[in-house]
Amino acid sequence: MPRALPRRRSACWPATMVIGPAGAAVWVQPAGTVSVTVQFRPDGIPVTAVDEHREREKRQAAPEFVDEPTCPGEPVPPVVEPEPVPSPNRFAALLDATRKTRSLSDLCDALDLAPGKLRSLIDEARAAGYVLHVEHDQVGWRTPEPLDHVQPIGVPPVVGERQRVGVISDTHFGSKYCLRAQLRDCVEYLYAAGVREILHPGDVLDGCYRFARYEWTHSGIEEQTRDAFETLPALPGLTYHIIGGNHDETFSEAVGVDVPQYVATYFRDHGRGDVTAYGNRGAHVKIRGAHVHLWHPRGGLAYANSYGLQKKVEGYSPGEKPQIMLAGHWHRYCAIYERGIHAIACPTFHGGLSSFGKSLKGGAPSLGGLLLEWETTEHGTIRNFASEFRAYFEREAPREIAT
Repeated sequence: MPRALPRRRSACWPATMVIGPAGAAVWVQPAGTVSVTVQFRPDGIPVTAVDEHREREKRQAAPEFVDEPTCPGEPVPPVVEPEPVPSPNRFAALLDATRKTRSLSDLCDALDLAPGKLRSLIDEARAAGYVLHVEHDQVGWRTPEPLDHVQPIGVPPVVGERQRVGVISDTHFGSKYCLRAQLRDCVEYLYAAGVREILHPGDVLDGCYRFARYEWTHSGIEEQTRDAFETLPALPGLTYHIIGGNHDETFSEAVGVDVPQYVATYFRDHGRGDVTAYGNRGAHVKIRGAHVHLWHPRGGLAYANSYGLQKKVEGYSPGEKPQIMLAGHWHRYCAIYERGIHAIACPTFHGGLSSFGKSLKGGAPSLGGLLLEWETTEHGTIRNFASEFRAYFEREAPREIAT
């Protein structure tokens, strides 16, 4: 028997409402009138057509989940969560926050990270080649210092065997004035002459100096490194040994990355393990029995091409003197022998029409590479040292002379 509810007082609709089956409310009208059935929600508010439409949309949009096995004994399939996709700029916030040195506690607050997670992120960034430095609870950027200790390259030579090493310098990959065809020809010539190690004393990339922005064929560190990857020949047994120069350092200052290490890592990640990085501005290496100092100086040329070499040689203390010193940066070829040191200012593969080339004093740059040869004694002394300059020109075409 349905129970009666209080009469709704209405001047236009005198009726009595009773609750029927399934929560339906029925208004009982006097004779000769129409009865209406209304569905109510649990809170007592009548269900309208709009409410029914919304509920229907929710049911259609909601995913179906299997809470029970569909068949007796059948296991419920596990829900597989998608793996998080790593952000390509996962170190961007860290690098931006450490442009100015700050404490670890401040950095934790700024990045909303626990100390352990912050240290792990810093370690990962440093392993990826970013120049983050932590000292006394302070974190900031620091360009790597030149390495002073001697680093061996390859196996020691047999006494009396003539050794050969190639040199290319100031390649400026990414610049439209990089002489790529001449560079490839030089590397292939050195390889045919028996060279298996090529030294590079800096300015591997053209960098991001503002005055050179209209001279780039490749913009940014990744694109310029790709230019180097595509230009340098990959030959069996041939390896390249590089340091960074002032143009490379512009990327370190702009994005906080160790450029020589970035280049070596890029080559390795793309299937080539023939590039090794030795730091920025300078490195001492042991190669084919000789102690070689790779150096990328600061400042421009002096009144004489040999002046910078002479001052550098004079500054070596007796215990740190190399046997060979190779200087980049000046784009001029010059060789001297002082204090038992073969000091060479290396030529370049960067054309003289560039902004940097025009800024050099004394005329056009020296274009080309070097083939170095020597012999060693059982005590490590080098004998019969020779330097062959394989020269190129930006434009090489024969001209007829009228007679």
